[in-house]
Amino acid sequence: MRRSCDFLIDRFISKKLHPDVRTILRLGAYQLHWMNIPDHAAVNGSVSLAPKWARGLCNAVLRKVAIETVDWPTKAIEYSYPDWIVERLESDLGEPEASEALKCMNSSKSATPREDGYFQDAASQ
Repeated sequence: MRRSCDFLIDRFISKKLHPDVRTILRLGAYQLHWMNIPDHAAVNGSVSLAPKWARGLCNAVLRKVAIETVDWPTKAIEYSYPDWIVERLESDLGEPEASEALKCMNSSKSATPREDGYFQDAASQ
């Protein structure tokens, strides 16, 4: 989701950022848009990671990311895939199925527990 997070950040800041600050902003943008974390907690948690000289910038950018609605310019940016992959999927599957495939590839997978046959008694712990 790096490409999507960079798009969210770059709407509000045009200057070159220190790599650590950009990483913190990406983390905050990801929490705001794709995780079920309250806005104030995502902003506060990310700002607390920033160096003192960058906290004001991080706070301002992440608050704007939290408030503004997003109009994704392309599906490649929305789903954070290279343009050629999205174009290939759309040509092979068609527009609706390609969007569904991209959404599915970005969804979290559930873990399936299975027995491995190994048993441990109390004495071996």
